[in-house]
Amino acid sequence: MLSALNQYYKWPVMRVIFTLHGEMVALFNVAKTGKELHSLPHCDSLGLMFIGDLQEQTIVQTKVAELIEHAGLYYDMASGVTERIIELTDNDLLTSITSTQKVKTLGIRCFTPVLKYSTPLKVVTMLPLKGRLSDVLSGLPSNVRRKINKAAKNNVRVKSGGLELLNDYYRLYRQAIKRHGSFALPEKYIAELIKDQNVRLFTAYLNGDAVGSAMLIKQGNFAENNAFATSVSHNKYYVSYALHAEMISYSISMNCTTYSFGRSTPGSGVHIYKQQFGGVDKILYYNSLAPQAESLKLLKLVPPLVKLMPTWIASGLDHFISTRIY
Repeated sequence: MLSALNQYYKWPVMRVIFTLHGEMVALFNVAKTGKELHSLPHCDSLGLMFIGDLQEQTIVQTKVAELIEHAGLYYDMASGVTERIIELTDNDLLTSITSTQKVKTLGIRCFTPVLKYSTPLKVVTMLPLKGRLSDVLSGLPSNVRRKINKAAKNNVRVKSGGLELLNDYYRLYRQAIKRHGSFALPEKYIAELIKDQNVRLFTAYLNGDAVGSAMLIKQGNFAENNAFATSVSHNKYYVSYALHAEMISYSISMNCTTYSFGRSTPGSGVHIYKQQFGGVDKILYYNSLAPQAESLKLLKLVPPLVKLMPTWIASGLDHFISTRIY
């Protein structure tokens, strides 16, 4: 994931692992996109993650927030991929950093308010993966299990893999993203991304035709559904349910304990659809060191314009937009 951001966009990237008593307590992924630091472009919630029990997390969160605001953390951030391990001590958790050398720009999407300005951005629906696959699937609501079974009876088949599925995957993704009024991630970036063993494509087929696609990104024991798309005319065959079932199955096989359905707007149709699976919702915050720019608020005006654009124009702008909006 970090390597793809570096290889395609040429952004310096860094992964910082925070440990306490020899155990990882936080993971911070960040990219330097020009003059700005962002954690993490083109992902929902994989930029900053805290690990451990809730009481310990609160203290760790405060200390990690101090450290990631400190300019010194980024001094040795090379042009490629940098990896660091910061070993916290009990004394570190009890003392504050007094230095005024703070970064000027930093944006973080995560489940915790960690910077001065934290805006509830979206909601992420997640399914705990406890026990065997049969236990997880049998624990899904009966209505969802019925639709998964109907997809199988309709002969919807899901393949998972990498580059061999890219053409079918990207065609469906590009169509869906325009339908929703957004710009797409460039195909060449996704080709770079799926070289990572923790990134996998899933494509659903009906009678030999690709009718649904999704991308799964794994980080530790957390699996995130990213860039999900289905053919509208084939939704009656329960294609989306087949895709999620296959990705849940794969996540369990990779020893993941959480499956994320991805972010959505609270109360939207997409959010209500995801809630069918019986997961839990967590608020996704956008954290920054300065108030949200008015120009970002104007992005709400973009979807109607994108929907009206010819696909060749929208596709021609994909790379440019992806280097500025994450």
